[in-house]
Amino acid sequence: MLKLCWKDFYITRLFLIPAPFFFVILLNTFVFSWFLFLTAGIILTFVMVISIPLIEDKYRTEQIISSLPVTKQSIVLSRYVSSFFITGIGMILYFVSGLLYRSIFKDNISDLKSVVSLQGGALFFSLSFLLVTVFLPLYFRLGISKSLLFSPVALIISSSVIWVGYKYIYANMQLWLGTPLSLFILLVIFSGLMGISVFISIKAYKLKEL
Repeated sequence: MLKLCWKDFYITRLFLIPAPFFFVILLNTFVFSWFLFLTAGIILTFVMVISIPLIEDKYRTEQIISSLPVTKQSIVLSRYVSSFFITGIGMILYFVSGLLYRSIFKDNISDLKSVVSLQGGALFFSLSFLLVTVFLPLYFRLGISKSLLFSPVALIISSSVIWVGYKYIYANMQLWLGTPLSLFILLVIFSGLMGISVFISIKAYKLKEL
């Protein structure tokens, strides 16, 4: 599986090397809006994630990999590992860019204080995590083109469900928030979402005709 992960990084190396430059330059446009800055950072990170299946689709490497003595489960798991590792890289670049522009612009001009923080990082990770867990099952069943088409709809639905659940928890268990118990609950939720996503992806990929 680790060789498959290395393959993902190798074929996308030409996209990942200039990634810091694109983060710094493109995020400069949104320094006066925390919402746009956060959204742009998440989108840039997601673009890095989908660069792997886009390149594989262009050069038809999926069929070659499937012909090798490797299980579909290993292919799916390696893609999750690669995607979350790249998401981590995107999060680092996002924070570095935010800290850079916070040092350049004054706080009363720039609106980056809220996003370059623990809460901002948690929001960035949560939304990026949700994007990956929604996109990959669709990709392994429908392919890259259709998955990009349906992912926004699936993301909106899943985000709405999570937001309603969060508001319910916040309204009824405010004393739990910020405690070790609430962090444990969030960890269980994220682990459950990832487990469900991986399970669906494996089942979908086994049914997919290559």
